[in-house]
Formats: sequence, C-alpha cells, structure tokens
Amino acid sequence: MPITGVEVMAITGYLVTVCHALSKRFRNIRNVGSTIAVFAKEITEFSAVLKNVQNTVTQFGVSGFIERCGAEHWTAIAKSLYDVKESLQNLELLLLESESDSGGVPTFFRQAMQKLRLDWNALDIDLRRKEIALCRQVLMMSLNMVQVYVSLRWVG
Repeated sequence: MPITGVEVMAITGYLVTVCHALSKRFRNIRNVGSTIAVFAKEITEFSAVLKNVQNTVTQFGVSGFIERCGAEHWTAIAKSLYDVKESLQNLELLLLESESDSGGVPTFFRQAMQKLRLDWNALDIDLRRKEIALCRQVLMMSLNMVQVYVSLRWVG
C-alpha cells in the first residue's frame, strides 16, 4: 500500500524527536568512546536530513508530494525509516541499560561500569550507526532526485 505525505511527515517528525533525545543522552555520557562520539555525529546529520525531507514535503504540499515524486520509491523509503525507528528504539534501550543505576556505587565506578557496558555493546552500536548512515545517504539521494524532478518540470 503506498504511503502518504502525512505518513512521511509523521515518521520523520517522530525520528527527529528520537534523534534529539538520543543526542541529549549522548551529551550526558561521560568518558565517551569513539564509537559513541561518531554515532552522536551521525545522529545529528541524520536529523538534519530528516528535517530537509519534512521541508521538501511541506513545499510540495503534504497531500500531493508522494503522487508527484514517485509513490513506489517513497513507500520503500518509508519502510526504511520504520526500520531505522526500530533500530533507534533498540539503541535507546542499550543506552538505558548502560545508564542503569548501580545503587550506592561511587561515581567513578558507575562511570567505569557505564563505559564497560557501552564498550561491550560497541559492535551493535556501530552496526546501528551504519544502518542510519545508509538511510541518511539514501534520503539525501532521494531529495536530490526531487530537486532534479522539480528543475526538469520547470524546464519542460
């Protein structure tokens, strides 16, 4: 079933919110390893592309965007966005697990335990980062295709 512009706006809006929450959580992590630092940067870039998608959909008109820009393509994009949504939710659970309170343990040890938990999950975190990077790149290409479509439409 083809997706609508409203659904694209909804999923991108939700993902921007999740990205914001994750960015905030990343800033609160002490002794951040390189995996987390790179992921935080990717989340910020992904969020910016999502906002560009929202702006583009708004410019075209929410109701007519999909019909004018390729329903099959944007339906596939939406499926990818829903997959990313699931990955971000799983990442959020990993981060919550790493932040779990160690009740009564001194701060130094809590931070060390958090870093150990994050290091333990580094491969999973990096895999999610790569998935988000791929989705971001596909979204950027899709936005470029929309720009080409618009410029050809104005020329023709």
